[in-house]
Amino acid sequence: MKNIKVYFDKNLRVLIENSDYSLKEISTKLKIPLSSLEKILDGKLEDFSIVSLKDIANRLSQLLNEEINIIYEDDENSKPEQKTKNKKGRFKIVLIIFFIVNFAFLYFVIKDLTFYRNFLYKNLYTITISNHTTSEIIVNDTLLAPENTIKIELAPGESIKVKGNKNNGNIVITTLNAVYNVNLENFEVILSNGKS
Repeated sequence: MKNIKVYFDKNLRVLIENSDYSLKEISTKLKIPLSSLEKILDGKLEDFSIVSLKDIANRLSQLLNEEINIIYEDDENSKPEQKTKNKKGRFKIVLIIFFIVNFAFLYFVIKDLTFYRNFLYKNLYTITISNHTTSEIIVNDTLLAPENTIKIELAPGESIKVKGNKNNGNIVITTLNAVYNVNLENFEVILSNGKS
């Protein structure tokens, strides 16, 4: 059901008080009870139909020599404003999502650019070694505790020596291109051509 907001464009009480008529005379001339006229003057118009309010506005205009109109607004008149608010809200959400996606994209681009800058200009290659064994291992004379990770930069021809994997547990070597699972007690990783 539509909500209709109804009101007169003039203050009827002031117009009647400034006229030569009393409230009783106005109600008689309009052929409505005095109590109904009081409701109209108080703005309590929900009990009246729009047709009867238009009729009352026309008769009052003639009586008081003043143009009086009834104004009414339904849900359809207020919907475009609400739709505009909804569109603005949706636009803000889309804009926020757009910025979040762009920042995430920029993060990965910068991360990749850093890698390629190191690799191409400094001739360095970053690898990550993760200890998934139950004991400490030694990576280039550095102790690496279980479930810990270390990042190392290598230039071509350099190597990493891993020792002490006594139970032949899982050691994970992560490069940009691949992930290697190694289960050897002692091994060496050599960067020969930037790919292996």
